[in-house]
Amino acid sequence: SIVDAYCPHLGANLGVGGRVHGNCIECPFHGWQFDGETGQCVKIPYAEKIPAFAKTKVWPSTECHELIYVWYDAEGRDPKYELDEIEELKTGQWTYRGRLVHYIAAHIEEISENGADVAHLSALHQPGVTGGGNVNFAETWLSKLIKHTWTAKWESKTESLSHMGHMSLHMTNTILGIPVPLLDVFVESDQIGPSIVQLRFKIFLGTGVWVQTVVPEEPLYQRMTNYVFADWWIPTFAITAFHKAMGIQIDRDVNVWSNKTYLSKPLLVKEDRLILEHRRWYSQFYSESSQKFSFTKEKDLTW
Repeated sequence: SIVDAYCPHLGANLGVGGRVHGNCIECPFHGWQFDGETGQCVKIPYAEKIPAFAKTKVWPSTECHELIYVWYDAEGRDPKYELDEIEELKTGQWTYRGRLVHYIAAHIEEISENGADVAHLSALHQPGVTGGGNVNFAETWLSKLIKHTWTAKWESKTESLSHMGHMSLHMTNTILGIPVPLLDVFVESDQIGPSIVQLRFKIFLGTGVWVQTVVPEEPLYQRMTNYVFADWWIPTFAITAFHKAMGIQIDRDVNVWSNKTYLSKPLLVKEDRLILEHRRWYSQFYSESSQKFSFTKEKDLTW
C-alpha cells in the first residue's frame, strides 16, 4: 500500500524515520500509527480517544515489471486502466540489466510527444553515437564515422486501449558508408497513459524491453528513468554497449527538451500530422483540476 508521505498531524515525513508495525506505518515524530490499507489512524500513544477523522490518504497502487506504480488523478477518480504483466519478466527470460536516469527541465508532454515526432530522428539522431550526446556534435569526424537511418511510425489505439499509443521503429547503421545489418535495431513501443512506455527491442544477440517512467519532481521538471530488461544470455559487455548507445541518443533529446519552450500552437507542415494526432490523444489525460501555470510576458527588459 502507498500512503501520503506526510503525517496529517503535524506534517512529519513518514519515509524518514517512520517504522512499519504489521500493516501500519508509525510516524517518527509523535508515534501515531496509520493502517496501510485504509489510512485510518489506529494508535495515538498519548490520546484517550482516536478521532474518526484522523486518517491519511491511501493511493491506488500496483506492483508490476519489478516496479511499484502509483495512480494519480487530479479529480480523485479511480484508475481507468490496469498495467499488463510482461510475460518474459514473469518467466525469467528477461532479467534486470541496469537503468538510466535523466532530469529534464521541460513540460511533461514534450517527452511523450517525441515518439510521434518522427521527423526529428533524421536531424538529431542520424549522426553516429560516436559523436556523443551534445547537440553540437554534427560536424565532428566522430559523428560521421557511423550513420543511423530511421524508419518510424506512430498511432493511437482505440476503444478499450485508447489510453495507449504505439510506435514501430527500425534503425539501420552504416560504418564509413558500408551497411552493417548486424547492428540493426527493431523496436515496438507502447505508450501507456501520460508517463509510462514499454519499448521492446530486438538486436542480433536477442531481445529485451526498456520500461520508461516519467515522474514530475517539480513544476516543469521531470525525472525520466529507463529500466532495461533483456535476455539473460546476452553478454554484459553487449548490453552495456547497447545501453550506452541508447543513453547517448536520449542525451541529445534531453539537451533539446531542457532548452526549448513548449508551444501550444506550433508552426507545423502537413508532414508533422502525427504531432497533432499525438496531442489530441494526449489531451485525454488532462482534466478540469489539472494544475495550470501562466507566465507573464514582459514587453521590455525593465526587470
